[in-house]
Amino acid sequence: MKKICRLLPVVLLLLVSAQANAQLGNVLNRAKNAVQQGISRTTQQASGTIINAVEGNDKGDDTGKVTNALSSVVEDQKPTIPEGPEIPELMTKSPSFNSYDATGQYMNSIAWGLRKTSNEEARQLAAKLTARAKWDRQTLAEIEAGKYEYEYDQKMKIENELADWTNFYSVMGGIVSSHFTAELKKDENGLWFYQGNTLFSVGMRVTGVPASEEGVIPGKATLFTSRDNKAFFCTSSYEPTVASAEQIEMAKRDFNMMVNIAILFEGYPVDYCYETERGVMADDYDVYYQKALFYASTVKQAIDNNSPDNIEFKPMPKAGALNGSLKAQALAAEKLKRTDLVDIVITSDSWEVQTNALGVPIRRVIYGYSIVKTDLGKMANRVSWSEDYQGGSYGKLHAYGVGAGGSFYVK
Repeated sequence: MKKICRLLPVVLLLLVSAQANAQLGNVLNRAKNAVQQGISRTTQQASGTIINAVEGNDKGDDTGKVTNALSSVVEDQKPTIPEGPEIPELMTKSPSFNSYDATGQYMNSIAWGLRKTSNEEARQLAAKLTARAKWDRQTLAEIEAGKYEYEYDQKMKIENELADWTNFYSVMGGIVSSHFTAELKKDENGLWFYQGNTLFSVGMRVTGVPASEEGVIPGKATLFTSRDNKAFFCTSSYEPTVASAEQIEMAKRDFNMMVNIAILFEGYPVDYCYETERGVMADDYDVYYQKALFYASTVKQAIDNNSPDNIEFKPMPKAGALNGSLKAQALAAEKLKRTDLVDIVITSDSWEVQTNALGVPIRRVIYGYSIVKTDLGKMANRVSWSEDYQGGSYGKLHAYGVGAGGSFYVK
């Protein structure tokens, strides 16, 4: 290239000197020989332009044409973009617009499939994703800096790979956040923590995402929490319970999924997020990573501590003033929906009348507990019953819903 550039002053001199015919012939011969010796098509075209300029076959500013031809040679001789590291399959998908298109479903199948993926497989995937993402971002920077010959399709391909990479990490982040909803904060030493008690989910599935249903047993989803540095399975009201064998198996799969998610976020993804984002968004990937670790460590403790010794048996709920007059009706209504029913207790002293925006009654409600039999003893579940307003009077008492108070074991 330097050799070509150094030819330019000689060419310009020949254009203004009528006594340099021999030198002119040499230049033409060298240029024509270069074409015949198999140089690139672009260089051939540039050489032809130089020849035409020297021979006077081109009109206009010959000096400008020679310069442009040489610039074209310089530009076309930039290296092409190399292939780079192996491209993981999930980074070869077409752009995704939601969780339910083909790419979205594929990303969900890989992310939720981490329940059954081995930790070693997750490490291998993480290494491939990191290697390719690093190379993609470095290559894009080099394209912008003009290091490589510009290829639009190749640049778009690299950008799509990174979009798939980001999509996959967003899907995993959503899974973590749905299983563990507490807000994480940093203390003065930069360590992550959450305040108060929180509920962790086991056996979660998402409607419209078949991959989330694999290995989940309908009706067996459960919860766990940690209190006083002790983790245990629990009800929605944080009351300790004992997980069944089926629930333990689901908990083990969710534990494995969270360990794998932590493996995939660890290192480069977290560091990249801190380097490129600002404000609270810079913490996003670290929060997902920490939540996965919190979940994994807590559910492992809950599995190891799963025992009837965790159960706290409380006194039977105290009956209210309406228990005597309405118990028989409430018991009959409750038996229609449960086969394990032992008893009911109405705790309300009076009716709660619910009205519409105009103040017209819709129904009246009473609250209490259904007492059911379990393998571990009797459990009280918070419920309610109601009578619908029928214009001047109320109809028959029927089961209405679940009230505040949750469930707990009773003596």
